[in-house]
Amino acid sequence: MNKHLVYCLASLSLASFLAVGNIGCRTTKAAPKVERQVVPVDPPKLVRTWKATLDLRGDKVRELYTTDEYLFVLTNDNYSYVFDRASGTRVHVSKINGRVRPPVVLKDQIVYPTDSTLEVFSRNGRFERSVNIGNTIRTGAVTAAGRVVVGVDQDGRGRALFVNVATPGNDIAPILTMGALTAKPAVRGGLTFVGAEDGRVYAIAENLTGAWALPGGAFETDGSIVADLATDPGTSANVYVASTDSKLYALNATTGQLRWQYYAGGQLTKAPVATADTVYLPVPGQGLVAIDKTGSDSIRKAKWNKPDATRLLADDASYAYVLGSGNRIYGVDKKTGNVKFISERDDLRIFATNNKDAVVYAATPNGEIIAAVPVLKPGTMGEIVMIENAKQSVVAIAR
Repeated sequence: MNKHLVYCLASLSLASFLAVGNIGCRTTKAAPKVERQVVPVDPPKLVRTWKATLDLRGDKVRELYTTDEYLFVLTNDNYSYVFDRASGTRVHVSKINGRVRPPVVLKDQIVYPTDSTLEVFSRNGRFERSVNIGNTIRTGAVTAAGRVVVGVDQDGRGRALFVNVATPGNDIAPILTMGALTAKPAVRGGLTFVGAEDGRVYAIAENLTGAWALPGGAFETDGSIVADLATDPGTSANVYVASTDSKLYALNATTGQLRWQYYAGGQLTKAPVATADTVYLPVPGQGLVAIDKTGSDSIRKAKWNKPDATRLLADDASYAYVLGSGNRIYGVDKKTGNVKFISERDDLRIFATNNKDAVVYAATPNGEIIAAVPVLKPGTMGEIVMIENAKQSVVAIAR
């Protein structure tokens, strides 16, 4: 196994940080020796904490996906490279039989949805079984009470399947909705939230019964729900629903009652992302919009919007790290929306959305995987390394 090396770069003019490693490869070629010098890093900057270079042999990175423990690197040839997201250590690599989608992590298994099956692997990457769903899987997967939840189409209607992959019979329990399912469900506090193309949102308890005492058991919007649902990562108990009726709805997760809404002025087809204090929403014609979660108004207004930004990558108390034009990472002041720093590299093309902390995960199609964190206070120390391509040494520069 290759030794995990972490190196970082800080330059006097650009004051950036770089870490170079050689983990997660299919080759045993030794990493080159480098000279290192520890120097202070001036904020605000993004600092590379680890890097992995995959030997893809013609394959390409297609998607990055984070869970509490792991960073999943999914490829065009349906490989899943699994990394410990904190250290960058590669845990294992699995070949998925079918078009791989972002997985769910259970207590003892990792489950990958494909077009019509759930591919079940152990936590160490050993294949266990394939569960045939019997219909085309239309949504992303979530996990609720040890079950894997996916949405399928059946005769023009949506069916949410709660699949216990650990039992021999697989215990597929159907919940039928009136409209087709496209949006990935969301889970919070023992409830699973399902949004359908008929505009209704359902809450399903662990015993597979409806949980909201609303007419028809559902909250209704005036448009289709095709964007993935979202829930709060912190102590708040909201579920967020983006509808093609141009509204973002914040619902009480326990009751389904409307807490507040945001009028976007255009059909919403992309998922909101909720962090500790902000909801980030891609809006047609406006770019990425930031909405304060902590206010008391029933009709919310945007704190700011960035027309040239497309998605949230991570945030902290001071900055939102968003994907801007030219595949560059913007460090945006969360209060004003002003761009404080912008990445120099433009070869990073695949990014993860991380609403759990401030780590930014990015990759090149050819298999360079990086994790970067913000430096917001002076005095952080880093290591200088000698590299051939100076452009690739810069993660972020101050504007």
